[in-house]
Amino acid sequence: ISMNILVFTIGAFCITGRKEFMTLRAAIFNPSMFGLVIAFPLYLIGARSFLPDFLINGMDLLGTMSTPLCMLILGVRLATVPLKKLFCRPFIYLVCLGKLILFPLFCYGAVYLLPLDPAFKSSVLILCATPCASIILNLAEMHNREAELAANCVLVTTLLCFLTIPVLTLLL
Repeated sequence: ISMNILVFTIGAFCITGRKEFMTLRAAIFNPSMFGLVIAFPLYLIGARSFLPDFLINGMDLLGTMSTPLCMLILGVRLATVPLKKLFCRPFIYLVCLGKLILFPLFCYGAVYLLPLDPAFKSSVLILCATPCASIILNLAEMHNREAELAANCVLVTTLLCFLTIPVLTLLL
């Protein structure tokens, strides 16, 4: 819930530069919150036990389809980008530096001195070192802003994380 609130407020503001997304209304009235309002009560009352199978199967299918659909959209976007344009934009490497190295180190430093289990601290580092989420492409597509750049950032961070995650885990 918190990630979706951040995505549809701060994320939308960062992509569009329009402050109208930085409101309580934008945080509450977004597609993810509508899904939560519908699904959570159904979960609490055990709707799986009394809803017809075709509805349950349809909801399961929709849930399992969301990630492949996002990847399909990302692939279609990336298929139109020439390789030279993909790897020759310095801004993408700045994004990679921040997302794959600086952010994980900052988060690991934030929990390093806390009295937490070492496995938890390690998982914080590894989870923070994962590539950019495809939600940035979804936001860029929704707001007609820099969709190609967003797709490039997702792809390049995904490729580079194969190097950066093992190197970062050497700190553990």
